[in-house]
Amino acid sequence: MSRATLAKDPAAVARMFDGVARRYDVMNTLMSVGQDRRWRRLPGPSCTPIPGERVLDVAAGTGVSTRELARSGAAVIGCDFSLGMLRASSGTPAVPLVAGDALALPFADGSFDAVTISFGLRNVVDVDRGAGGVRPG
Repeated sequence: MSRATLAKDPAAVARMFDGVARRYDVMNTLMSVGQDRRWRRLPGPSCTPIPGERVLDVAAGTGVSTRELARSGAAVIGCDFSLGMLRASSGTPAVPLVAGDALALPFADGSFDAVTISFGLRNVVDVDRGAGGVRPG
């Protein structure tokens, strides 16, 4: 398994997540002593989706946060650049997960009412470009 460095090389980061994907969710729960589940249920006032809205969850990993957001009734799509993380998802077809890089997302501006990113922001090499220019409608 490769290790990502502080240089945030996207290929190295993707390889690292590909390598830990099968154990990622369990390790998050163990390392946070279960707090990760609580954090996902509390998205905060900046993103409280409502039924009918379209929401993009960037750096979605295995889609755990994406599924939690979808519980609101919003149409939520998860996007991640680690194919290993997407393959490790235990998601459902009702919560689609697609491959894409936060710096070059495969969606047009105005496609979503809200765009979220949580833990994955730490791995984005250019935070100012962040979500690839996709802006909510």
